[in-house]
Amino acid sequence: MEKHLRHHGGIAPRREVVKPPSLTISRQCGAGLHRLERPLLEYLDNNDHSPSQQNWALFDQSFIGRLIEENRLPRDHTPFFVEHAKFPVDPSLGERLNHPEGEWTFFHHSAAAIRKLCARGNALIVGRAGNFVTVDMPNTFHVRLVGGKNTRIDVAAKHHGMSLTEAT
Repeated sequence: MEKHLRHHGGIAPRREVVKPPSLTISRQCGAGLHRLERPLLEYLDNNDHSPSQQNWALFDQSFIGRLIEENRLPRDHTPFFVEHAKFPVDPSLGERLNHPEGEWTFFHHSAAAIRKLCARGNALIVGRAGNFVTVDMPNTFHVRLVGGKNTRIDVAAKHHGMSLTEAT
């Protein structure tokens, strides 16, 4: 995207930096996301026309945990701005996300990792409250998967190898 600025008798083009998009997915238990992850990644790779030219990557709770444990992300983090939020943010969440780094818990490290991945773009974040910790990031979009109660019970029972009563 180009904008033009007037300066000393002429117009100079200025390029705005457009960050590649990212996507968070939250779900109800048993909504069946595991069937959608790979096809969604393929769809995004084939239909993403953003200038980044990089493939999309899936980050679920186990992968984000490994990233944190192995310190594979830079220490700096994208600051959280509650005033830029796309929907109302509980004040305690805003306060928690702006906690001093020396007092961080696993939640804070997870939130920082998710924010760093989304800031880079082309990240598909599944769970880990990704929709909440990136609510202020303009390049990140949020999807919530829901399902009927009986369908969710069936999916959870099959996925976890338990009876319908246990799943309920």
